[in-house]
Amino acid sequence: MVQKFFFQIPLNRQILQWAMEGLEVNAGTIIGAFETIMKFITPLYDLLVAVSRTQKHWHADETRWLVFVETPGKTSFRWWLWVFVSKQVTVFVLDPSRSSQVPKQHFGQDAQGVINVDRYSAYKTLEGQLQRQLCWYHVRRDFIRAKEGNSALADWADDWISEIHWLDAFNDDRVACRNNAVLLAEKQILLENHLVKMATLRDLQMTNLDLKPVQVKVLKSLERNWSALTVFLGDLDIPVHNNVAERALRSPAVGRKNYYGNHAKWSGDFAVMTMSILQTAAQHKLNVQAYLVYYLEACARLGEVPDDLETYLPWNLPETTRNDLLLRGTKR
Repeated sequence: MVQKFFFQIPLNRQILQWAMEGLEVNAGTIIGAFETIMKFITPLYDLLVAVSRTQKHWHADETRWLVFVETPGKTSFRWWLWVFVSKQVTVFVLDPSRSSQVPKQHFGQDAQGVINVDRYSAYKTLEGQLQRQLCWYHVRRDFIRAKEGNSALADWADDWISEIHWLDAFNDDRVACRNNAVLLAEKQILLENHLVKMATLRDLQMTNLDLKPVQVKVLKSLERNWSALTVFLGDLDIPVHNNVAERALRSPAVGRKNYYGNHAKWSGDFAVMTMSILQTAAQHKLNVQAYLVYYLEACARLGEVPDDLETYLPWNLPETTRNDLLLRGTKR
């Protein structure tokens, strides 16, 4: 499970490696074990989802994922793998669609807070319940693409890219002073002044009648999304980018390349459950394999899912157990 869903190594490669060591294992045996184990990891995954809904800040993103099953209303095998990362948990969701119903269903009606996302319209439907903090790094890509498409725009694009870099630096300086009220106030003013400068520059350039269509498009997008790009001003814990979610999707993206996806709905569900459990354990600096063994051995002893399931969440582990499960080389 760890080799496939954390390191994204296909089963056939693992089986070949074991054969080289003299161990012959049938793929069907492993898959059958996964099906048996699924009833034990499903409640733990459901608990992670429930915890995710109680958080106040998330990073979210989605990427394509293949599930080779016939689905009513779909003409392809393309599904979507969504990720929702908060301070405590990382939750993956697999769905045939990329519609707004997926994040709506994940968050439910009671979740409140801020969500770092890109400009995909599905997240905009969450407004009124969740505040969107749009990713400045995606804005930077707009300017990079503009100059790549027209070299005459290089100086204009580079100036804006520099302004975004300064914005990032000013915010990092502000966050670093969170425990010093005087310095924090000074850094807050510097950051706000820089944003005023950027807004003024944007408005001034939009009055230029000689702008290229791509410049108009980028600047109008910047103006239209300005309020959602500046939510971070009011909270030191809200970053200007969505790197956390994008990093969380890197591992599954490797799996997509290595083994394409899943050949059954249940195996897709098993994949997202396992990835959620392992990524959450890694988020808390645990040895993910040791943590999974710890939980499954408890299930094996009981012959069922523990009644006190919450005590098996990474942040609720007894101190001695947590110390035993910490990844070597991390601070205890």
